[in-house]
Amino acid sequence: MLRRVLLLSIILCAGCATRPLAPAPDAASAGSGARVAAHALEEIGRRYRFGGDSRGGFDCSGLASYVHAREGFVIPRTAAAQFAAGSPVAREALRAGDLLFFRIGGAAVDHVAVYVGNGEFVHAPGAGNRVRLVRIDSPWFAQRYAGAARWWRERVAQ
Repeated sequence: MLRRVLLLSIILCAGCATRPLAPAPDAASAGSGARVAAHALEEIGRRYRFGGDSRGGFDCSGLASYVHAREGFVIPRTAAAQFAAGSPVAREALRAGDLLFFRIGGAAVDHVAVYVGNGEFVHAPGAGNRVRLVRIDSPWFAQRYAGAARWWRERVAQ
């Protein structure tokens, strides 16, 4: 509970910071993508676990699946399947909650991250590491960027 209160205070104060952590000042009333991004931000510091898709630990695609499921969106389990089946998004059209894909080990897409806005993404980097926030323009990731996709959509009020 304390962690959620702290996150909400960070989100609400983001407009005061020189580099806000959240894509929207109030994630509770923001769109689906901003809420997906806010869920990803909540997982920073969580341990990496191969095949993990819960708060006990995450791998990259498990994190993406988990934060989307919290908003009611079911997406494929692997980075390659998420990339292949998602709605492509141009880099200049990225919005919070979009998934970013990378080619880390070769020609195939094998890593995914959640874009949170302000040129930053949250990802589960690998064994021995924890979920963290990284800049999309960091040289290592910029060289391996494969594209982006959107799985969330805005809900229509009924």
